[in-house]
Amino acid sequence: MKHSVSDIVRGKFRSALDEFHMLDSSRGVLVGFSGGADSSALLYLMADECRRRGIFLKAVHIHHGIRGAEADRDARFCESVCAALGVELELVRADIPAMAAKSGKGLEEEARDFRYSEFGRILSSDERLDVVATAHNSDDNAETLLFNLIRGTGLGGLSGIPPVRRLGEYGVIRPLIGVTKPGILGFCGENSIDFIHDSTNDDTVYT
Repeated sequence: MKHSVSDIVRGKFRSALDEFHMLDSSRGVLVGFSGGADSSALLYLMADECRRRGIFLKAVHIHHGIRGAEADRDARFCESVCAALGVELELVRADIPAMAAKSGKGLEEEARDFRYSEFGRILSSDERLDVVATAHNSDDNAETLLFNLIRGTGLGGLSGIPPVRRLGEYGVIRPLIGVTKPGILGFCGENSIDFIHDSTNDDTVYT
């Protein structure tokens, strides 16, 4: 019997949750939600899983202040998706270009550091939450390994993106780490999941 893309993706998602004990004893999950295909698939899957397990679910969207009207569109899209799913959303606005100019970091690094700082802040301020889920997939993992090799990594870099890691006293989980990008796109297509496209993903200035 041939399985659909949805069945395969859902199976890999649940296998990752079980194999790495991602939601064991968890009371609430915070999903990083950009509105792209990866995080849209993650939010859809996590909403179903949390309902099944009786776990609280919340999403956070970071408006980085980088892409003007496109970023405003993304924020509105994420608000509408969460409203339709019945998922609480926290919208965070930041001026990443100004922050990067002050810190001397690149935009990509500044944005990533800010996101994880906000994840930690939200987790520590909301007792309903104790873990954050991000939408890294197997293609991201392969890219990370490749970039680390190009840069001359040590043994730590050869391990790629861990399925689970710590963020202070909280956990970071990546339940889509075993799913390919084509699989995610196929899952979104089969389930009529809308998502948005971030134009900075087409810009080779960014790693």
